[in-house]
Amino acid sequence: MKDRRSERYKRWLSLAKEDLKFAKYALDLNSFSISAFHSHQAAEKALKGLIEYIGDIPEKTHVLTELIEQLRINGHEVPERILRNCIELEPHYSTSRYPDLGPDPLKYYNKWLAEKLYKYAEEVVKYVEEMG
Repeated sequence: MKDRRSERYKRWLSLAKEDLKFAKYALDLNSFSISAFHSHQAAEKALKGLIEYIGDIPEKTHVLTELIEQLRINGHEVPERILRNCIELEPHYSTSRYPDLGPDPLKYYNKWLAEKLYKYAEEVVKYVEEMG
């Protein structure tokens, strides 16, 4: 059973790293809203991988704080800095893609914000990788 969990963890982590790469690529292309979305996705997939690693099935959600709570329920305390990063990343799943949920993503997102979100996601992915 552990091998199966380990395999799922690796799959999730690989996907998280792909999203992180694409977030960086989009950032380099000045596609800031796309970078923000993929930064969120990198963190989400990394957390889902960690949930698999500790032996649970990740909730079907894009809400990062719900995934953090699922980890806590399973006895895995997440460092405060990772929680803060996830709180910062959380709204960008939707607002980076839908102009009817807030400001126009193409006008709202800028290099400073996209870089900040990328760094938050990078730290989440690194944390999950260190746990595995």
